[in-house]
Order: sequence, then structure tokens, then C-alpha cells
Amino acid sequence: MQEIIKIDMPQDVVEIIQGLCSHGFAAYAVGGCVRDTLLGVEPKDWDITTSASPVQVKEIFGHTLDTGIEHGTVTIMRGKIGYEVTTYRIDGKYSDGRHPDQVKFTPNLFEDLRRRDLRLMRWPILMRRGWWMSFVAWKTLRKRLFAVWERQRKDFKRMPSGC
Repeated sequence: MQEIIKIDMPQDVVEIIQGLCSHGFAAYAVGGCVRDTLLGVEPKDWDITTSASPVQVKEIFGHTLDTGIEHGTVTIMRGKIGYEVTTYRIDGKYSDGRHPDQVKFTPNLFEDLRRRDLRLMRWPILMRRGWWMSFVAWKTLRKRLFAVWERQRKDFKRMPSGC
């Protein structure tokens, strides 16, 4: 049985997710904010992924910026703080190492999550009965982080000196 982890999200993030959901779209907090929260670090920003297209996001929310509209990203402004909302997508090749040359929008959350660089960044947060939960329990997270650290420590010891 999975543990429930209560995650406190900024009210703006909750309202954006609820706004998208109230219009029939799915929406989740993803990326570094999930990792940071589970590790007890306050996130610098909150990213949201959604089944809504950029045009639909702009129709729902008042003050938006076309941050990376060609990649499906719209920034929703709440006061002076911006929240990036990106449509589920599959990325093509990265010629510059930072931005995909092309993207294909997808209706599938799990296809979107696959493109994220670290396994931990792939854990969306969802709302169920008023609790924000991660797909993975804290104990599991702790075990996995320790296992990664242990592997890296062993690899480091095997490196020849002078590297």
C-alpha cells in the first residue's frame, strides 16, 4: 500500500490546476518542483503539464505570455509570478542540447513524462480527496536516492586517479 504524502502547493498553482480541470482538462505539477518538495527543499518555480492545448490555456486564463508557444508552453501570470503550463508533448531531436527541434502534442500524460530528463522529474502530483500525492511513496524515494548515491560512490572509487 502506498503512503500518502501531503504536499503544500502555492495557492496559485492549485487554482491553475483546478481551473484547467474545471474546463475538462487534466493538469499536474511536474518537474523540479516535485523533486524539491519531496526532498524538503522549497521549489524555485512550479511547472504544470496539461492535456489542454496552448490556445485552450490562453482562453481559460486572463493574463498569459507566449513563453515557448511553439513548444506548447504558455506562462500564466499571477501578479508578478509566472507559472509555465505546457501541453503534453513528445520531443524530437535536440540539436542545441536545450530545445527540441520539433514537438508533437499528445493526449497521453505518460508519453509526456517519458521526455523528462530525470526519473524523479517524471513524477506528477495529483489531487485526490483534498490531498496532494506523489505516485511514489517517500520511503521508496529515499531508498532509490540512496541506491543512486551508493552506485555513484562505488563508481567514483573505481575511477583511476587523476581523472
